[in-house]
Amino acid sequence: MVPLVAAGGTVLGVVLFVVLGYLVGQSQLVAGGGHWLAGLALVEACYAALFSLPAFVLMRVALAGPAVASGPLSAPTSGGTASGTSRTAVMPACAPAPAAARARVR
Repeated sequence: MVPLVAAGGTVLGVVLFVVLGYLVGQSQLVAGGGHWLAGLALVEACYAALFSLPAFVLMRVALAGPAVASGPLSAPTSGGTASGTSRTAVMPACAPAPAAARARVR
């Protein structure tokens, strides 16, 4: 189904591009004739159908999200920690520089 939709959309897009281009004065788009347009649309539709399958598989994998095993070491899914409590980590404050180091900076 995916390759058919990709091929059909590509054919429609090529035809619309050529027709709209001709309407705005780009007559070189139709200079090749109907056979040229049909051949071009066929070649591009074949490429679209061919590349739509890997793109579909990659998008399906990407949208499925990461596969994480549930357990005590797994990352939290809804905030908080893995054990379910909501603790925030407190970072220690940086110690001030010794007086000797401050004196060298001046």
